[in-house]
Amino acid sequence: MIKEVKLESEIAIKPTSEIEEILQNVRMILGTVKGTATMYREFGIEDLIDVPRNVAEARLTATIAENISKYEPRARLLSVEYENNEEGISPRVVIDIVGTRA
Repeated sequence: MIKEVKLESEIAIKPTSEIEEILQNVRMILGTVKGTATMYREFGIEDLIDVPRNVAEARLTATIAENISKYEPRARLLSVEYENNEEGISPRVVIDIVGTRA
C-alpha cells in the first residue's frame, strides 16, 4: 500500500489502525531533529543550516532512508521530494507499507 507523508500531515495522537501508526511514526522521523530524542540520539533528521540545497537534499534523503529502515521497518521508502516553505525545504516522502495486517 503506497502512502505519502509530509511534515504538515496531521498528527494522530492515538492511531486507530496499524497503517495510521506507521504513517505517524514516519512523520515523527521527519519532524525530529537528530540528537534531540533522549536515549535515541541517532533518531531523526539532520539540521542542515547554511548547506547548499543539493547537498542538503542528498544528506537528508540518506538520513531519512536510514531512519525509516531502522525505526519503522514496516515502511519501505520509495521516494523523497522536497518542497520550498518559509523555513527552507520540507520533505515529501512516499512509502510502501509492507508486512501489516491491513
